[in-house]
Amino acid sequence: MLYIRMFLLMLVSFYTSRVVLNALGVEDFGVYNVVGGIIGLMAFFNSSMGLATNRFLSFAIGKKDNELLTKTFIMCVETHMILAGIIILIGETVGLWYFYNFLNIPIESYEQAMVVYQLSVAACVISVLSIPFTSLVISHEDMGLYAYISIVEGVLKLTVAFLITIVSVYRLSYYAFFVFISSTLVIGIWIFYSRRKYRHVQFHFGWYKNVFKDIYKFIGWQFYGSASWVLRTQGVSLVLNYFFGPVLNAARTIGVQINGGITTLLTGFQTAVNPQIIKKYASGQLEELYNLIFRSSKLSFLLLFILAFPVLMGTEPILKFWLKIIPDYGVVFAQLMIIASLADALSGTLAYAALATGKIKLYTLIVNTISLSDIVFVYIAFKLGFPPQSLVIVEIFICLFICIARILILRKLIGISSLDYLSKVILPEFLVVTISFLLILPLFFFNVNIFIVIILSFIVSLGSSFFIGFNRTEQSWVLSLIKNKLKIA
Repeated sequence: MLYIRMFLLMLVSFYTSRVVLNALGVEDFGVYNVVGGIIGLMAFFNSSMGLATNRFLSFAIGKKDNELLTKTFIMCVETHMILAGIIILIGETVGLWYFYNFLNIPIESYEQAMVVYQLSVAACVISVLSIPFTSLVISHEDMGLYAYISIVEGVLKLTVAFLITIVSVYRLSYYAFFVFISSTLVIGIWIFYSRRKYRHVQFHFGWYKNVFKDIYKFIGWQFYGSASWVLRTQGVSLVLNYFFGPVLNAARTIGVQINGGITTLLTGFQTAVNPQIIKKYASGQLEELYNLIFRSSKLSFLLLFILAFPVLMGTEPILKFWLKIIPDYGVVFAQLMIIASLADALSGTLAYAALATGKIKLYTLIVNTISLSDIVFVYIAFKLGFPPQSLVIVEIFICLFICIARILILRKLIGISSLDYLSKVILPEFLVVTISFLLILPLFFFNVNIFIVIILSFIVSLGSSFFIGFNRTEQSWVLSLIKNKLKIA
């Protein structure tokens, strides 16, 4: 079953992070992540093209047009080849300039940091070239394969973590090399499988003007959106490094990783439901689309909350159990980043519903301008002397404003009712969160053992999500969804 496999991947991810942190040490761990962040800034190319590719392939499948599907795939592959060249050019010019002039890392780490940088460039290029092939699998909703490859990826990460513990010198360089090799193997599996299974969609060089025009009209605005998102995630990491150094980057990375582990199930669910949203829109089934958006948005938030709530209630002991070394600010970063993810999840699958329309000019301008303001406010906060955790506090408020903007824009794009979204999605989520906190917080005043609190927090979040978050029709839908997934297993 997809979600059990994704849960296992989450556990593997947590364990490998612990091994790697202890093997590299806090400082080198921070160096690795901030150097990778430079290449992460170029991921907006990768992100925007990935969203565009998923959207147009899913749209063609929804139209049941194999000829359009093949033409779209060909144009996407050719575009990604050009994009890979652009990334190499930027990485070896602007990226190196930033590396040598602004990166705040110990002088003795520069040689190894350069190895990390060059391997990150190579990994980014390979990832870009693989996007059309991974998108082809996801657009066909082959989520069984998605889960299996995720397990392979988790096993490889675990292998890398153990390999790095037996290396006695240049651990940072070896770690970057092992990660590059494992990432390349995973990407190779995606490409091999997609070429074997979808033989009716094969690549050959060609030029289809109409398809190219539609894709690039979409990508033009999506580039701005992806650039804003990357600056919000990777740019703030570089700002944090500039003001506070690599140790604080390590603390933020711990928060990112524990948050990423918690959101693994959410990512798996949304990856499965997003193509359905596009296909509903492509076939003109608007009422079914609205219902799918309401239910999937609510389930997205509640899936995240069920896992996030116990971690919020016991962050420090969980981090102590998970990691032998907890960097300064590690606990507060983890807690605030989880809250930021919950704030972002309030808008559920609305973002993908906007992308499904292909009319993203208004959406991109408003939502991503709000997103881009994150790095500006963070820089101002640090310049005024605010503490490091203000980075995530700013992000929480940005997520809330983005949620409001998405609701209002979707009313214009597809006619969805803002009042219905508030009453059917936001209100039940608010009730679940409020009741869960009211039931659990008193336990701290009676000094209940923290591990009992964590277990009870999971039970309460699960029970309140199902019985309060969903109405009877939605409860039946969730149970049916679980049964169907169990049959697939």
